[in-house]
Amino acid sequence: MDLIFYSAAQVSRMTGMSVDWLWRQAREGRIPHHKLGGRYRWTTEDLTTLGAQSAVAPVAAQDDLVPLRSVAKARPHPSV
Repeated sequence: MDLIFYSAAQVSRMTGMSVDWLWRQAREGRIPHHKLGGRYRWTTEDLTTLGAQSAVAPVAAQDDLVPLRSVAKARPHPSV
């Protein structure tokens, strides 16, 4: 069976993770990947493993998230 390799852009569209995040995590060896011709690529197996890793990865608590409107109200633009 032939392996199918996906680009960072394709993985981003499939997972909702940003291309920059994928590249950084791959470069730092934090997520499974293959490097072909100097480019990062992912197989279906890599994506399955990535999904399992992200399912148990810690995420920010809701209290830590600040809506953009709150930030904008707290610090108005200097021209105002």
